Amino acid sequence: MLTTIIQFFAAPVLEDEEKQRVASLLNVILNVILGLLLLLAFSMTILDAAGFWGNALDAAIMGSLVISMLFMRFLLRHGNIRLASVLLSSALMAATIASTSSFYGIRNSTTSTFVMCIIIASLLLGGRAALIFTGLSVAALLGMWSAERSHLLVYEPLPSLPLPFDAIAYTGTFIMAGLLLRYAVVNITKSMERALHNERAQVKANRELEKLRASLEQQVADRTRDLERRTNYLAASAEVGRAASSILDIDQLTRQVVELIRERFGLYYVGLFLADQANVWAVLRAGTGEAGRAMLARGHRLPIGGSSVVGQSIAKAQPLAVQETDQGTVPLATEELPNTRSEAVLPLHSRGRVIGALTVQSDHLGVFDNTAMAVLQSMADEVATALDNAYLFAESQAAVEAERRAYGQISLEAWAQTLRGGLTPGYRYINKQVMPIGRESPYSIKPSDSGDQISLPIKVRGEVIGVVELQRGTKGSKWASEEAALLQALTEQLGAALESARLYQDTQRRAAQERLIGEVTSRIRESLDIETVLKTTASEMRQALDLDNLVIRLATPGTDGASKPAQERT
Repeated sequence: MLTTIIQFFAAPVLEDEEKQRVASLLNVILNVILGLLLLLAFSMTILDAAGFWGNALDAAIMGSLVISMLFMRFLLRHGNIRLASVLLSSALMAATIASTSSFYGIRNSTTSTFVMCIIIASLLLGGRAALIFTGLSVAALLGMWSAERSHLLVYEPLPSLPLPFDAIAYTGTFIMAGLLLRYAVVNITKSMERALHNERAQVKANRELEKLRASLEQQVADRTRDLERRTNYLAASAEVGRAASSILDIDQLTRQVVELIRERFGLYYVGLFLADQANVWAVLRAGTGEAGRAMLARGHRLPIGGSSVVGQSIAKAQPLAVQETDQGTVPLATEELPNTRSEAVLPLHSRGRVIGALTVQSDHLGVFDNTAMAVLQSMADEVATALDNAYLFAESQAAVEAERRAYGQISLEAWAQTLRGGLTPGYRYINKQVMPIGRESPYSIKPSDSGDQISLPIKVRGEVIGVVELQRGTKGSKWASEEAALLQALTEQLGAALESARLYQDTQRRAAQERLIGEVTSRIRESLDIETVLKTTASEMRQALDLDNLVIRLATPGTDGASKPAQERT
């Protein structure tokens, strides 16, 4: 029961700070006014001052105020703070006007309650309500004064009370006004402190936001710069990759790659090392600038697995980066590069092995970060693939050349055999006639161009098998360059046609041999009798080869390892 009463007279708890302040103040005012009304009623009952309870209007005003206070508390408990505040201010103003106009006019001590109404309205409803209730109070007082002057309101003389009731009323009013004003001042002070605290917090938050904004702008600028640099790196890497993939000569590839990397990445020096066949030394194959040419001239090389960065990178198959420190400079392997401040070495991976390394050096610090190393390593892998392709191309070209030479030698021997087989060695056009050339006719297979006479070699598979000699009818007239080119083209076609004809004849000869072998073999296999097989073989071989004498002899192994004749067929 007591808990319920305490909760009923307690202020509600609200989320909004301003509403909570007004609700707390309204709760205090309601409790104080209700307490004063009860105290006033108790005092009047005890003292029976001037027959107070004998007046029905006073009892009605008192009862109405008590009921109004309870109803306003009900509204307060249900969150209707604004309505309760308006009703409280209006009820106090109405009760004050009713009491003042009914009892003794402006001479009544309750006129001081107008001040209370103004203060309560200003605290609960704001400045505009204070002005409204001030106007209402002034109008009420002026109206009552005018009514008294015009004798519209006539009051009896003030009775003599056993206690200084007016003094008590004024004192209570002033005390309550002072308490409310103090409450207002305290609230204003707290609000100002809270506003000052909020302002300081806002200033601090603004500073932190400014720092955060500056930090974010710096991060965005750094990210943008890193993105631009990465984009430039990727573009340069793609250009190097395209150039490397289009070159198949190893020396040209290495020279162009190092120059292109140095130019596109803005580096101080770029060098390319390749491991030797024993995988003991890393030999410099290309380098940029005067330093590169000087090191190439003296055959610069570094031991793989040694103390140099290049040797360590190849041995460990990992990219390495070093830069200048306060204690010393970059640990360089040569004195031709004194301005190096940072160096990165990228191993050249190809088909699961390291074939060399690419060293890139800069005269600035902190150039080779993680982003640069990733792009450079990707580019180094493309260079390694291009080098491997160049090696394979060189090997295939060497194999093709060896095969061409071998085939050319075979073709040359075949032509020699063809000539030994009775082929006419050549023909000559003279006196409007085509005449064969004897084997005893001298000739030279070396090309020559002596004015009106020109000699062109006939080549098959790169080997010279003959010569074409031409001479103008008019002595002293030279061959034009267009005529020489035409004769050269015709001579090349002649070599191709001669080789095709020889191959065709060889094919025909082999076909005849195969056909003859097939026919003889088929006749031999017609019988399963040994005597018949031997006779058939001797007859067919003699006839096919046009032989005068043929012996087919079977023999058995002797006891001493020699063969003894067993049977002979002729």
